[in-house]
Amino acid sequence: MSSSNMPYSNTSIIQLRRIFKLITALMLLTFISYSKVEAGRVNVQLTNNSYSGLLIAIGKNIPENYGLVTRIQEYFTQLSHAMWIATKRRAFIRNIRILVPSTWSRNSTNQTARLELFASANVIVDQSNEQYGNNPYVKQMGNCGDPGEYMHITPDYLLDQRVTQKYGATGKTLLYHWGKLRWGLFPEHPTAEDKDYYLDMSGTAQATRCSKEVTGLNINRLTGGSCIVDPRTRLPELECVFVPGMMSQTANASMMCYQFINSVETFCDNDPSDVQSYHNVEAPNKHNRMCQSRSVWEVMRDHDDFKDGKNPRVPMNVDINATPQFELVQDGERRYILVVDASGSMKGQKLTNLKKAATEFIMTTIDEGSYLGIVGFAKEAFVIQPLTQITSQEVRRNAARSLLNITTGSFTSMGAGLEKGVELLTKAAGSPEGGILILLSDGAETKNELKVEAVTPQLKQDGVIIDTILFTNKADEKLTEKLINLAEDFGGLSFFAAETLTVVALTDIFTTVVTERGGGGNSIQLLGESIGLTPSGTANGTVYVDSTIGQKTSFLFSWDSTTAISGVHLTSPSGSRIVPDTADYDHELGYLKIDIPGTAEIGQWTFSVTNNGSEAPLMEVRVVSTARAGIQPIKLRPSINQKELNFLDLPEKKVIIYAELSQGNLPVVGAYVIATVETNNTQFTVQLRDNGAGADTTRGDGVYSSFFVSFVGNGRYSVRVSANNANNTATVKSYLTSTQTRLTARSGFAGREPIVEVKHTALGEFRRTGSAGFFSVSNQPFDSTSGDFYSPFRIIDLRVTSQVYANGSVTLMWTAPGDELDQGSVSTYDIRMARTFEELLSKFNQTTKVDEDDLTFGSLIAKSVAGSTEVVVVKMPRSSTDHMFVFAVKAVDDEGKRGGISNIVSAYLTALTTIPPATTSTDSFLTTKSDSVIGENDTTMTIIIVIAVGGALVFIIIVIIIAITLKRRRKPEPPMSTPVETQISDTEHLEYLSKYTEEYESGEVIQPWSIYQTTRFHKDGRSGHVKLPQATSNKNGINSGRPNVHNNNETYSQVVPPGVSHERLPRDSVSSSENEAYINPAYVSPEELRSQNQHL
Repeated sequence: MSSSNMPYSNTSIIQLRRIFKLITALMLLTFISYSKVEAGRVNVQLTNNSYSGLLIAIGKNIPENYGLVTRIQEYFTQLSHAMWIATKRRAFIRNIRILVPSTWSRNSTNQTARLELFASANVIVDQSNEQYGNNPYVKQMGNCGDPGEYMHITPDYLLDQRVTQKYGATGKTLLYHWGKLRWGLFPEHPTAEDKDYYLDMSGTAQATRCSKEVTGLNINRLTGGSCIVDPRTRLPELECVFVPGMMSQTANASMMCYQFINSVETFCDNDPSDVQSYHNVEAPNKHNRMCQSRSVWEVMRDHDDFKDGKNPRVPMNVDINATPQFELVQDGERRYILVVDASGSMKGQKLTNLKKAATEFIMTTIDEGSYLGIVGFAKEAFVIQPLTQITSQEVRRNAARSLLNITTGSFTSMGAGLEKGVELLTKAAGSPEGGILILLSDGAETKNELKVEAVTPQLKQDGVIIDTILFTNKADEKLTEKLINLAEDFGGLSFFAAETLTVVALTDIFTTVVTERGGGGNSIQLLGESIGLTPSGTANGTVYVDSTIGQKTSFLFSWDSTTAISGVHLTSPSGSRIVPDTADYDHELGYLKIDIPGTAEIGQWTFSVTNNGSEAPLMEVRVVSTARAGIQPIKLRPSINQKELNFLDLPEKKVIIYAELSQGNLPVVGAYVIATVETNNTQFTVQLRDNGAGADTTRGDGVYSSFFVSFVGNGRYSVRVSANNANNTATVKSYLTSTQTRLTARSGFAGREPIVEVKHTALGEFRRTGSAGFFSVSNQPFDSTSGDFYSPFRIIDLRVTSQVYANGSVTLMWTAPGDELDQGSVSTYDIRMARTFEELLSKFNQTTKVDEDDLTFGSLIAKSVAGSTEVVVVKMPRSSTDHMFVFAVKAVDDEGKRGGISNIVSAYLTALTTIPPATTSTDSFLTTKSDSVIGENDTTMTIIIVIAVGGALVFIIIVIIIAITLKRRRKPEPPMSTPVETQISDTEHLEYLSKYTEEYESGEVIQPWSIYQTTRFHKDGRSGHVKLPQATSNKNGINSGRPNVHNNNETYSQVVPPGVSHERLPRDSVSSSENEAYINPAYVSPEELRSQNQHL
């Protein structure tokens, strides 16, 4: 080994009769300007220390209960105040909008929803799911510092205080989740991928936590007794958990670890002078792993909210009211206006494809009961279809036929088209507010005609939503950017459609427009493709109907109306033949829809199309279906993390493609997921992975991710995603809850708690496709189209899988990155080792380098493609003393570009030639000197110490058993005063006890194993609490003595993960807990209550 916002500008008031309307609009723009939609979610802004534009939406399937609104207002007010304290007077929430479903009765204070959509809400209130139960969680797909997708809260969490109180003060619990949603933080408590304990640099066993000043006990979660220590690793057994004290804590951090502790009110920081909140850089938690061991506050200070001194701390002498203002808005009927470019530049295939895609949109996608109007524009705008409610198939057909009337003309006036759309909304409904304008254009705006910017102020006043679909890569760059911004400013969506993009892809775009508004029913696209027909020839194709769908199955065929198509027929998996009637063909539209009666057979269906003409046209084929009765369907939800990539922002800015694959709310893992990216007649395919490496944050959560790096010039890149089970490896990851009686406290009483096991159910063949939209690239140098733009991505899953004491070797494992982020293959790995974390973090190149000769297995020369598993075995130097080592890795590409420092891992190697058997620690893990550095003990002396300590421990155990036996013979002490934290009465406890017990016994209660079930023990004997012998604790989180009733009056909570450790199961067979806060130790479950009462 060798060493080495501005707000929108006002328009001038031209007519006095518009004064009032303009003033009203300006008041509204204060909200709009801070509520732009970015990547599908409302973009909340922090200005002058206050957040504006937060949207909370209640799901359409939630029964009417305005009590939910009251609780939302109460709990998010608590969040705002907790945030003000935790951020040290730098941030609170100023205003919040709450969206209630259209099915609820209209309250007199409810405003009509405009830009507010359930699909774009930051926080959603919806039904519980099998994975999380009633636990709040954040859908978090990005890397460190990236915002989460949304926060999910259930009605029961809001309304049932017995659920809410499990986690402690509600404001702090929501702040824990806000940290992930807003600032891209990760948990500092152990998750499924983390170890509960580690050895610090002094060789002392520590509980994984932040800060290290949090004190508590260590208990075997299965027996409630002491923990056994492995003398080889000096770590406690897998069943051991850390139990933080509640009442006499002095530590005030971290909110991302122990939000339920009363004294905790802020986040860990890297200021060594603040000991109580000093960041624990050594803790092997997800936050350190994902954020390069930076503290929470370091990540926050690098966020746009606080970067470069923005939103500084408000002085104490300035009075701030941190209570948010709330506004209720309510969904209304959906009104769509297609604003179609009929200028000369759209002539030909572009307009033909647009008409065909719009026809399918009208015939199959738009919801029954919605309203649809169509306008066209060239030099002037004109009405093609008045605003009409979709009530029947005949209405749909008439609306689709109106598209045949579109002919191209000279010049282009988008402004006129948008104005005409607003006029159509106003004429039919009295007000355009909340209407959706879908602008379809190639962006070639004529110089002297009415332009978009000329009508934008009026559109803002009108309160419409604008989506934009841009055709061809030749669109005017400045205007294209303007239209993208237009969509964002008006709460809309923006898409790009290249000239070569198929009608099927265009139809996907139209479908997204509807589904993003909560519409589209439950239809799922099984097939979407274009097939080429030969003159007087027949083409065949297949589609697989899987076991999760089959209701309302339809085969949709569209073609150029000048082509003579006939002879279409279907063959079912059992061989039945379905032939449509001649009357079913709409040759005028070039359209045929075949509905499968009842439930479609499972298996492969075949379709056949005959072309009777002399030309070779394209036939677009789509197959859609809905879920079978009582079965959740498999769904694909593609997305991209940003709309624009400016090369001047490289390498910090990156494009990530996501695909969430699920059955109901359960993740589908092991699928084959491919993204197809198209630009300038060039097509790329990228495999998306769910491996917890590279762009993918969490392994096995059903979110498949990958970076895109194949840039070939400026322009727009459209993204479509497909998922299937081609490798026959896809499974549904479900959660099975069982119950097991176990000891849950040192006092010896039995309690029952849920144990969640993970089950993988194999899936058959399936296929799903969907559009993720597009992103644009600008300022790419002309000579950089074939170069490397990025370094290898930082390794985030380095781990020590074994350490062999006999020969002094350490096995390291990690997932291979790519030469560019997570694409391609790296060249070599640079592995370093040191004695402290600080050395690797600050002096990586000066630490000891692991050479090829130091490996007994594996190689530093990378041969695997990105996503593969790398394994090396490092031969460590022999020593007569114990040693602690820390390791980190950097990946290096063929141009010498180096990735960031990986997460840091540690390994402890003992000098013992003969390892004594594991011993039971009755007091703590203090079998080593906490104030000495590992490696200084003589082997013989160590053995003597272990034997001596073991003998002492045996004696102590005997004494304690006798003491406990004598104590149990005594009657319990009479009840004392009710603890301040207790919020539930005895009657409520007993009522809930019966219901909760029935649910457990019937298997209806399902919770993820990673929720940390807790029990509170207090000094009083009141019903619901139990007398528990106490123990002193030191600042390592390790109890320093046998429980002694005379020690102190400290209150402890037992934090018990209700499931087996991840180290005893395959890595993807346990649920991830990073989205779940620790449960409040003050909460006592009914089962524990009954056990306590029986014991007393």
